[in-house]
Amino acid sequence: MKSAKKEETKVQKHTLQEVEEEMKKTRHEIMKFALNAAKCPGEREDAETKLAVRLGALPPKRKCVNYKELCIINRNKREAVVASKPIKIGQKKGKGKVNKQFGRRRK
Repeated sequence: MKSAKKEETKVQKHTLQEVEEEMKKTRHEIMKFALNAAKCPGEREDAETKLAVRLGALPPKRKCVNYKELCIINRNKREAVVASKPIKIGQKKGKGKVNKQFGRRRK
């Protein structure tokens, strides 16, 4: 009786593994189909790199940016964030609350 149950569980586990392998294969086939459907060469290269990374390849390196140019880009980003924040009128910079436990000011 016990051996029959063990055999059934082994069969179920084996079929689950097979199902998982089939699912992986079908996902891979779908990705290949999408890769072949890409019309633009740029899209095709992007799809190929994404597929290679998904299969375990190292992702491509970032482009090199000159340090001065990087500083300018970051400065522009900060200015855009500051410009997008609403301006608060009539609020003064007050002192922080006093932490009663330690007697220090918090910001």
